[in-house]
Amino acid sequence: MHSLCFLFALLLSALSYEPLPLLCSEWYSYHFPELVKIVADNYTYARVAQYIGNRKQLTEDKLEGLEKILLDSEKTRAIYDAARSSMGNAAVCAICLYILW
Repeated sequence: MHSLCFLFALLLSALSYEPLPLLCSEWYSYHFPELVKIVADNYTYARVAQYIGNRKQLTEDKLEGLEKILLDSEKTRAIYDAARSSMGNAAVCAICLYILW
């Protein structure tokens, strides 16, 4: 069902020229809803979501690369802390990763 909704949304975005980062933030927020409050810019959000992938695999080793994307150490730490305690759904992670790549 989710994949059909995604294909429909992708088709609508192609017809209405809606940028793909908007879809990315909508779908990835099922997996990591706290990220949208930390990263407001859609393009940066898409880059961060692609870099993080599965939020459960975000380790301290990845923080340096994340900081290069964000250019803000406080946001980087906030994302790391939020990923540890996120209430997002892990089941939609496969769909999110498909969208991001």
